[in-house]
Amino acid sequence: MPSLRVLGVWLDPTLSWKDHILTATQKGIKAFESLARVTSSVWGPSVRKSRLLYTAVARPIMTYGSQIWAVNDKGGPVSQARINAMATTQNKCLRKIMGAYKRTPIAAIERESAIPPIDLHLQSQATQRAATTEHHKVTQEIETALQQIWDATTAPPRRARGRPRRERGPKLESTMRTLHNQAIKINNEARQRQMDERAEANGRNGRRLRRPRTIQSRSKHGNIDAHFATVWKKRWKDHASKAGSRAMTWKGDWEQQPLSLYEGLLKHEATALFLLRTEVMGLRAWLARVGVPDIHPACDCGALRQMLDHILAFCPDLSTQRVELASKTGSTDIRKMLGDKNKVRHAARWLLSTKVLNQFSVAMEVEEEEMEDWSAFQALQDVPE
Repeated sequence: MPSLRVLGVWLDPTLSWKDHILTATQKGIKAFESLARVTSSVWGPSVRKSRLLYTAVARPIMTYGSQIWAVNDKGGPVSQARINAMATTQNKCLRKIMGAYKRTPIAAIERESAIPPIDLHLQSQATQRAATTEHHKVTQEIETALQQIWDATTAPPRRARGRPRRERGPKLESTMRTLHNQAIKINNEARQRQMDERAEANGRNGRRLRRPRTIQSRSKHGNIDAHFATVWKKRWKDHASKAGSRAMTWKGDWEQQPLSLYEGLLKHEATALFLLRTEVMGLRAWLARVGVPDIHPACDCGALRQMLDHILAFCPDLSTQRVELASKTGSTDIRKMLGDKNKVRHAARWLLSTKVLNQFSVAMEVEEEEMEDWSAFQALQDVPE
């Protein structure tokens, strides 16, 4: 029997949701292709606007109805293997938004763009829906119908003479009821934790409590959203401990919002800032290490390896740029600037001014062009004969 489409969700006979997830992933790929036409690493809308295109258009297309199909029959998350293709599509979109290289760890991209892993987003949405519909009339009618079906199908047969009546086995919990219980548990734990923190704060002269970070800036169920944000935080810390890198994206307080650092930057400036914060960029030593053909690791100044630390502090060919940076910011410590909202533009402009990355050459040429005499195309009827 083929799948049946009901309210935009494809149902198959076994409720495995394979057909729907495949269709949703294909729609996500088309959305990515559309996104790629309007933004790139060096041109297009700002990071925040490009991100909005994904979160408001592309991701909802992929995750439509996920409150139903992203939950297994025991109320837990659907297996990672089922949504791997969807996660890959999200990764492509985030790399396009942030201007990241293919070898940039996805955990760093998610952190910088403030977009959680797709599986945590699906779990959060499903659990929040369960909390919203817990006392809904339709939900209660469904529970009543399930109870009637259970009673009818498990009714013990008429007992034979001299034999005891067989008792019914335990009733299986519905998926929605399991999610309801999970939502109640998360809310109760959050309330207890808040009470404990409030009592501890009162003992410290009423110090104001910090609001827990959530996945969404506006969430109807903040405790549930904050719970999955905590799960995300643990994952990110695991990646940070394994990365062993000095890059700023792995440093700092989790409660800080790196996305705010990209406010007001042009697209190529934002990409330059992202490359500095992740320290995954196309310098010669890195390109030679990953096996790019015909690339030698040596710097033009004669140093054996062109690395970020070299161009930051030692390359004699870039001494003028370092002096200009120091005159504007009072320091040449780029890594400290990368967490200061007032100095990140200077850090990004410094990297662009060095011209060590050819990917920015066209963007810099366009920026330097004189466009005062430029004007929009005129309609044919307005052009004088």
